[in-house]
Amino acid sequence: MQSERLIDGRPVFIRYKRIKNLNLRLVRQPAHPEGAIMISAPMRISEARIAEFVRSKAEWIIKQQTKLAARPAPAPVMYEEGAPFALWGEAYPLRLRHATRGQGVHFADGQWHMSVRLDAADEKKAKLMEAAYRDILVQEAETRLQEWSKTMRLDEQGLTPQGLAAQKMSSRWGSCHVSRRTIKLNSELARKPVAMLEYVLVHELVHLFERGHNARFYGLMDRYLPDWQDKRRALNTS
Repeated sequence: MQSERLIDGRPVFIRYKRIKNLNLRLVRQPAHPEGAIMISAPMRISEARIAEFVRSKAEWIIKQQTKLAARPAPAPVMYEEGAPFALWGEAYPLRLRHATRGQGVHFADGQWHMSVRLDAADEKKAKLMEAAYRDILVQEAETRLQEWSKTMRLDEQGLTPQGLAAQKMSSRWGSCHVSRRTIKLNSELARKPVAMLEYVLVHELVHLFERGHNARFYGLMDRYLPDWQDKRRALNTS
């Protein structure tokens, strides 16, 4: 359930979930290029408590919204013959083939190959490309997950991951459901250098040992991926 409230003149979008704590994030949208204020809230929390929480983050909100507003709007994506699409940090051309059946996208021989009705709307082409990115990302991540599971000895500690998926996310690179031991990755990672995927994957796996971002968590990150801060910086500025 989602609702919208005005708090000190700012529109705030609130989604109620079965969680214990309030969470705030900014999501850049066409109607809110400065970043819409999105709140995840426990089911029975009062509006007064939510307003108090938003006010306590006012300085951070203003600072981050100023940064987001200064960023140029992303250029429209063109699904045309030869258009460049990134994979693991490199750009490759798109090849189009008219098809009414067996529509989809695959990557081969340094090129993207899209089978689709050539008069299809860009929304259709975007969905096909997004599905390809998800598949490629999961395939690569599963291989690396097996390697890191051995390095971290997850099986020996009863922490074997039970699921891995990819989807488009608006404000995070990945998430870990600790009790279910499942990981979700932002499909945009398939566009970034593979080292960025490795950083996010290790980050989420470390949450199986430590839920919070505390000294123990960062100590484990230092242990398993000593250059994780460089990778995080590169990811967030790319």
